[in-house]
Amino acid sequence: MKRYLKFIPGLIILLYSCSNIQAPHGLMVEFIRDPDGVRIMDLNPEFTWIVPPDAKSQNAYEILVSSSMENLEKDFADTWNSSKVNSSESSEVEFGGNRLDPGTRYFWKVRIWDENDQPTRFSEIQSFTTGNPEGYATTANKFLSSLIRPKKIVRLNDNHYFIDFGKDAFGKLILNIKPDKTDTLIIHLGEKLSGQNQIDRNPGGTIRYYKIKLPVKPGVKSYIAELPPDKRNTGPAAVHLPDSFGVVIPFRYAEIENFTQKLKNKNILQKTWNYYFEDETSSFTSSDTILNKVWDMCKYTMKATSFTGIYIDGDRERIPYEADAYINQLGHYYTDREYSMGRISNEYFIKHPTWPTEWILHTVLMFWNDYMFTGNTESLRKYYKELKHKTLTSIAREDGLITSKNVTDEIMADIGFSNVKERIRDIVDWPPAQKDTGWKLAGPNGERDG
Repeated sequence: MKRYLKFIPGLIILLYSCSNIQAPHGLMVEFIRDPDGVRIMDLNPEFTWIVPPDAKSQNAYEILVSSSMENLEKDFADTWNSSKVNSSESSEVEFGGNRLDPGTRYFWKVRIWDENDQPTRFSEIQSFTTGNPEGYATTANKFLSSLIRPKKIVRLNDNHYFIDFGKDAFGKLILNIKPDKTDTLIIHLGEKLSGQNQIDRNPGGTIRYYKIKLPVKPGVKSYIAELPPDKRNTGPAAVHLPDSFGVVIPFRYAEIENFTQKLKNKNILQKTWNYYFEDETSSFTSSDTILNKVWDMCKYTMKATSFTGIYIDGDRERIPYEADAYINQLGHYYTDREYSMGRISNEYFIKHPTWPTEWILHTVLMFWNDYMFTGNTESLRKYYKELKHKTLTSIAREDGLITSKNVTDEIMADIGFSNVKERIRDIVDWPPAQKDTGWKLAGPNGERDG
């Protein structure tokens, strides 16, 4: 009898312990956190999850994959059941069943065994849909759009308004109004002010300003301030946006002229686009308020400039440059749990290198970063031969230093240039103020990129 009584409390404690261990969370398939609307382009995908803190560590895992939600809710894995696998791996665990069918929806969940070899509950179920890849393909995440209301509206006179949306973003201006007469509104969009509540009409450089004439008439309530495409950043070399976006521009401020009605917060919106980004993933706080603002600005910049899905140079040319993308990639890794944009940018550079000699070398570093942060070697294996050429050892001198003077048509083809007659050139960003130092400069006033 005593042995029986001792056994029952032990059983109760065991059941209580199991039921209170948190389930794995943060599920990702092919490093996509929210697969809804995304096509998974690997038919043998990898699964990732976050080990719950109260598990301390993971001794084993079990993954269930099913063709229906109903089956998986009953723990019936008609597609793949990994069974209990003694492993601490929780990132990039490869699907172990028969190759998945293209264009098909699947459901998966996972549980783990903690440091005491006690099982957790199963995670929430995540669904995903496969694409129809032809050979190797990286899964791209989706784009998100947001409707931003103004932070400030100022009526400058009877028919002139100034609007501040609080942050610069790539997007469009949307008006929801009820015109009482046929008229033409004058819309000003810009990134820089020339005075209080006034957009700079001539900001200089590649700081943007646009003037739009927008016809309005009674009975039509919704308007989009459309713009013609910029010739420089929509040319053949630029990264093009999906057709559904139309023309988007960076702007924070707007002015509206010839609008005689009262403009309310609900009447005007900034519609923005960016690559998938979760603001809550990272945070930083210190006793230095300026440092906090620097963090917020840098983090927001990662999000705002992701609107093409590749690390481009901003709005100047909308072309990715390797050295710039290298910095962007690392910043992105530290501000969000997002890896597909970095990998897509890496692979873009294989066939789209840029002219600076030093920039070519950064492609190798970007692929290395991808491996170090994901642990996945698929992209490296696919492009290993091309990456060897990107080291530029073929144009090294006897002392090991690289010189662009040794470039040939064959070498240009090897490093990815479609025009083999083009030549890479050394870049030296030397400010004009230093032109009298005695150094041999590229030109009499130094050289400045852009």
